[in-house]
Amino acid sequence: MELRISPQIEAEIEELMETGEFASQEDVVSKGVQLLAEYHKRQAWLHAELAIGEEQEKLGKTVVYTPELLDQIKLQAIENARLGKPIKDAIKP
Repeated sequence: MELRISPQIEAEIEELMETGEFASQEDVVSKGVQLLAEYHKRQAWLHAELAIGEEQEKLGKTVVYTPELLDQIKLQAIENARLGKPIKDAIKP
């Protein structure tokens, strides 16, 4: 495949190559495409999680967030860690 790249983008690619992190223009473009794919994957995951929350709200399955609730969540997380329970992907940063 052959791409036409604007002078501005080409300058940015050259600037990135000057850092020494990338050996070629192809490496820069490859990394950019990889990051864009990861971004889209995370966006899709976030939209799916938001849809779950919106559905729970419609069904009245929500709780009021309070400092006490946060304390309960922290205690439960500590206990789960003590028991070696895995962390759900939706909770991981």
